[in-house]
Amino acid sequence: MLGYTDLNSPTRYSRTMSVQKVIVHKDYNKFHTQGSDIVLLQLRSSVEYSSHILPACVPEENIKIPKEKACWASGWGYLREDVRIPLPNELYEAELIIMSNDQCKGFFPPPVPGSGRSYYIYDDMVCAADYDMSKSICAEDAVNHIK
Repeated sequence: MLGYTDLNSPTRYSRTMSVQKVIVHKDYNKFHTQGSDIVLLQLRSSVEYSSHILPACVPEENIKIPKEKACWASGWGYLREDVRIPLPNELYEAELIIMSNDQCKGFFPPPVPGSGRSYYIYDDMVCAADYDMSKSICAEDAVNHIK
């Protein structure tokens, strides 16, 4: 699905495409879902780009991501980290600041055995938030619908 901002309301810019191949990261482990959790989809046919359909760029493997720069996160994923509610139909976005993984580890220290928390910050992750932690792609009141 390309060019959608609401899954229930396609526009004249929306396109549904067939997937030819799903390419899972070679280091992805479904039992350790936080690391290398990226997938590429190879489409059956080429895409005609427009003002509403543009390619997503994948950086080179060893690129140094600049810290303290603004970035945008978007998606149809969960809106809360602590509660599993139905996934939204609307595309959400949040403007965040890229921070170092060491700084991010201060917010998410290693899980304590028996705590029930399994997530941690690994070296292959990119950390982004705002410094007062009021915005996150996982916080419903901190993201905006994309229209």
